Amino acid sequence: MLLGLLVVGVCGGILWRYFSRYETTDDAQVDPHLYPVSVRIRGYVIRVNAGDNEYVQKGTILVEIDPRDYQVAVDQARADLANAAATAPIASH
Repeated sequence: MLLGLLVVGVCGGILWRYFSRYETTDDAQVDPHLYPVSVRIRGYVIRVNAGDNEYVQKGTILVEIDPRDYQVAVDQARADLANAAATAPIASH
């Protein structure tokens, strides 16, 4: 019986020393600095240039979007402009 009390006392002392080194709380609050990122254009992401929780400088390119969809739109607009210029009547002065 005395040996059992000694074992319980030693184990209790070890556990008390271990758990007394850590802070715990049930009502913690974190005030993070959040910076929202909004989407200005749509497209498929081909490369992400920053990792999770990585500090970046202002003006750093974070994401690269596949430009093929937008290049098709530019080419179509140029073709429409060339077509309109070719079919427009020439104004005489």
